[in-house]
Order: sequence, then structure tokens, then C-alpha cells
Amino acid sequence: MLNSKIKAAIVLILIFTLNSNFWFSELFHNLGFPYLRFQKVIFFFLPGVYIIGSAIKNNRLIGSNVVVVFLFFLFNFILEKYVHYESYNSSYSFDLLERWVYIYLTFIILINSGIKYGIFILNTTITLVLCNLTLIYLDYFGIVNVAEIAKGSSGFEGRLSSKFNLNLVNDLSVFSVYCIFWLKSIGAPYSVFKRHIPNVIFLAYSLGLIMLQASRGSFLLLVVGAILYSIYIWRSMNYSNKILMLLGIIVSTFFIQNILGDVINEITVVNRLQETSIKVDGEEEGRLTQILATMENFNNHPFIGVGYSNAASGSKHGISRSNFQYSQILASGGIFFFITYFIMVFKLFCHSIQLFKVDYIVKSIFIFVLTLFIFRRPESFFAIMAFMLYYRRVQLIKKKSA
Repeated sequence: MLNSKIKAAIVLILIFTLNSNFWFSELFHNLGFPYLRFQKVIFFFLPGVYIIGSAIKNNRLIGSNVVVVFLFFLFNFILEKYVHYESYNSSYSFDLLERWVYIYLTFIILINSGIKYGIFILNTTITLVLCNLTLIYLDYFGIVNVAEIAKGSSGFEGRLSSKFNLNLVNDLSVFSVYCIFWLKSIGAPYSVFKRHIPNVIFLAYSLGLIMLQASRGSFLLLVVGAILYSIYIWRSMNYSNKILMLLGIIVSTFFIQNILGDVINEITVVNRLQETSIKVDGEEEGRLTQILATMENFNNHPFIGVGYSNAASGSKHGISRSNFQYSQILASGGIFFFITYFIMVFKLFCHSIQLFKVDYIVKSIFIFVLTLFIFRRPESFFAIMAFMLYYRRVQLIKKKSA
């Protein structure tokens, strides 16, 4: 049996981790209620302290990857505070460190709640993300106001404008789709009010906002997930089903290219993918230019870098930031910081090459993170993926020892 108090604490933690508190607060504010104060205390610190306190009381407090994460925190702090501080942009002070502090603390809280809460955590994650997404759709259709969503203009034509970053909402919705397929592979399919709904419905629900927002990164994450799942189910198919699947792929590809080609080319997200270039055009900074800018700074300072907020600055006109995490980290702290950073990422989201090879969920977690780093920064929901890796490790160890 699951402890109801621990479950309640987990729900509060996940509300904070998935930004649901923001959407709920905005909804109630627009209905005439005042903003809820001390949200970090209510949704993060108090439930976190309760879970950790319960673990200590029951003499089962656990840590994971403490050494490598501590080395990253220490290295990052020293670089930004004592090496790059004089030239550091104060508005981004310790941004990378703060993000990973919340990710790691949430991860530690979740693993100390207990592995038996794994399915509950995934189910709650999906439900909260669907709630977030529903509020966005209601805002889009003018039923409620939570983010001032409107059709974009100028550089955002064919997309949506909002006071909140809708790309994060899209990334979370794709993550929830991954969670749905993880639950299916575990043998505990997600249900709504105890009724099972075809996974394609959830997929379409998430894809809708991606198309409205024309979010290239989220669309790419979805495609990567589809490829990974296809490989996963391919291995369990018999010979005749594999033939049918190949024929289906060939027919679908022919149909898309020769019949739906013109229609697909009119989809904004497809156009944005095709038009991705090295140019700086209006408000959109070319991704390849960002990479070139950070790599030039890295080449000039290969050992200590130039600081996280300055990683893309000074070398290319109009470029002040980079969404490409790989070159961003190289330029911010140099080669040794890069190695430390990605050892931490590997340990939190993969653990070992052997685990990556044998487990579909671990494989999809690590590839999700590596793909997202092409166009996004780390976000708080990474903690749930780190928890899932830990959950799968423990499950596989128990399976081997049984």
C-alpha cells in the first residue's frame, strides 16, 4: 500500500517541477483570486523536507551520484564566482547551477519517497501535463486566460505568442507521451478515470499545440521517440509482422511524398525545419551561428572558457545566447568543465553502457536528453527522468537477483 501523505507530498513536488503551480495560479488570478504566495515553500521545500524526514526516520535515506554532481556544482561555482565573475552578466548569474540544483534536489526527494511510487509518479506526471496542456488549449480558444495566448505576427507569424515559454509546454507534452509508452512497456498502461484510452489520442493531443506553436525542437523529440518505439516493437515482432511493417512504411512514405507533399510543406513547423539556417533574421538567431559563436569563444579559451552567460557573446554580430548545450558548455567553462558536466549527465540519465543496451526506457531517457540539448537548456522535469533511470536500475537488479 502507498502512504497517502507521501503521495500528497509527491503530487506537490510534481506540481512545482512541471510548472503546474504557475498555470493554476494564473487561472485563479484571472478568476479574481490573489496570487498564492510562497509557492516554492508550499510546493517544493515543505513536501521535500517531509519526504526526506520520513526517509531519515525510517533509516532509509539514500543518495545517488553524489560525488559527480558535487564536483560539477563545485567546478561551476568556482568558475563563475572567481574566474568569470567580473565579466559575468548578473541577470544570468549562476543560471546553470541553479537549474541543476533544483533538478538534483528533486531527484533525491523522489528516490527517497521510495521506488514503489514509480508508477504513481509517472501517472501523476502525465495527468499534470495534460492539465497544463488543457489550460493552454482553453486559453487559445478564449475560454480562460492563463498566458495571454494569441496568434503571432512579424517574426512569429504562423506561431503563437504568449507571456510564457510555450516551447517548454510542448517539451513537457512530448515527455508525457514518452511516459505513456514507458508505462505501456512496464505493463501498467495509463488510464483516465480507470478507462484506457488509445495512445494515439494522447499523441494527437500533444501534437496539436506543437503544430500551433510550430515548435521544431518538440517535433524532433516526438520523431525521435517514434523511431525508438518502432525499433523497440520491431524486436518483438514475428517475421510476417515485420514484413507488414516495412510495407506500411514504404506505402506511407510514397503517399506522403507524392500525394500529401504540398500539404505537408504548408505546415509551419515543417517550413521552420526546412528554413533553419545560419542567418540572423529578425528576432530569430540562427542555430548554426550560435554554435560557431560559442566554438570561437571555446577556441580562444579552451581550458577555462568565458562564463556561461558570455559563451556565445562577442564573436558574431547579433548573437548573445546559444541554445546548443554542447558548445555552450565548452565555451562557458572549457574542456574540463565539459567533461565534468557530461559525466554527470551520463550518470544521471544513463548510468552505464550496459544498461543503455538492455533497457528501452533507459535508452529513450538518455537519447531524449541528448536530443533536447541540441536546442534547449536543462529544465526541472529532468529530475523525473533521472528518477526513472534509478527506478529501472533497481528493477533490473531485483530481476537479476530473483
